[in-house]
Amino acid sequence: MLAVARLCRGLAARGVAALRFDATGLGESPGDFAATGFESWVADALAAADGMTAAFRAPTAVAGLSLGGAAALAAAARLPSARGAAAVNAPALPSHLLSVLPGLDAVRRQGVAPVEVAGRRVRLGRGLLDELAASDPAAEFSRSGKSLLVLHAPADDLVPFSEGECLLKGHRGPKALRRLEGGDHLLTSRAVCEAASDALAGWAKSLA
Repeated sequence: MLAVARLCRGLAARGVAALRFDATGLGESPGDFAATGFESWVADALAAADGMTAAFRAPTAVAGLSLGGAAALAAAARLPSARGAAAVNAPALPSHLLSVLPGLDAVRRQGVAPVEVAGRRVRLGRGLLDELAASDPAAEFSRSGKSLLVLHAPADDLVPFSEGECLLKGHRGPKALRRLEGGDHLLTSRAVCEAASDALAGWAKSLA
């Protein structure tokens, strides 16, 4: 995803090491994305953390965009080295996406079907929908008491800004909210990615 690549480059330019990866079945990663679920996304994040630990050092934070932000919360809660998580345009509950994505009835009927997600066509499986309906990574992360940074675009038309506010309100530990003015859901604006990189880098350095 272009925004994630830009954010990682922005962090590196600001002196913060970052590792990005393609989840199972996406980008250059092998496997069938339609056979994955929310828990497998979290497992992918934890495996990436293991790889970063072996190659460089243990990560002190986990960040993600959209549903990746929800997965980042769960991964950070379970990762001993993580002192915080950053959720970018992420829903307070993953089940929010079940009410706004078109084509999910076909997934429920057929077991697997293509769905358009923020302008991208992907094949989703019914198991993922079931896991999204049952998952509450924000509550799991809140119990950890770790630091939370919420970055959210007020103009996000897929995950409303109110979702970011709910994430912040429900968290028990240290927390902060940054508005990504002028941004859309996938942060297609380079300038907005730069602003997000500034916020992420400052927050990450505060955790060191």
